[in-house]
Amino acid sequence: MMRIEKIRLVIADGQPALLTGLQAWFEARGRYCIAASAKSPGQLLAQIDDARGDVIIIGDALGDSHEVLRALRERHPHTPVVVLTSEFDPRTLLAMQHAGARGIASTRDELSELGRTCDRVLSGAEGVVSRRIAGFLQATDERVVRQAFDANAVYGRVRTRARPFSAIT
Repeated sequence: MMRIEKIRLVIADGQPALLTGLQAWFEARGRYCIAASAKSPGQLLAQIDDARGDVIIIGDALGDSHEVLRALRERHPHTPVVVLTSEFDPRTLLAMQHAGARGIASTRDELSELGRTCDRVLSGAEGVVSRRIAGFLQATDERVVRQAFDANAVYGRVRTRARPFSAIT
C-alpha cells in the first residue's frame, strides 16, 4: 500500500547551516515535511512531544548523542532515530546503535544515502547503516580478525606457530 501522507521528520543538529540544508533537501523531495527542527538537545526534547514525527534525525553536533538517544528512547520508544555523524570509530558507532539509533549515516555521505537510510528505518529495519559506515565497520572487523591471532607472530623473543592438534581418547 502506498503512503499518501508525507513522512514527518524531526531534525536536530547544533550547526544551523547543516540544519537548514537538511530541511531544504528533504522538503524538496516532496515525500517529506519537517515537523520540527531543533538546535540543541533541550530544544529537541521540548518540541518532540508535539511534533509527532515519523523519524527523528539527529546530528552529532548536538553534543553527547548517546545521552540524547537515551532520552529519546525513554520518551518515544517507537519513533525511529537516525544519527548523522562524522564518527568513524567502530566502537562509537556500535555504542550509538546500542543506545537506540536504528540508523546511522555519515556526514560525508551523499544526502540521498541519508534518505535511503531513513526509508529503510521507516520500513521497520533496525541496525541500518549507510554504505560508508558499513565500510568503516567492515574494515575494522577484518583488521580485528587479523590481529586477534597471528600464527607467525613474534612475541618478545618467542616465535609461535599454530599446528593442528587432535586428541586421542
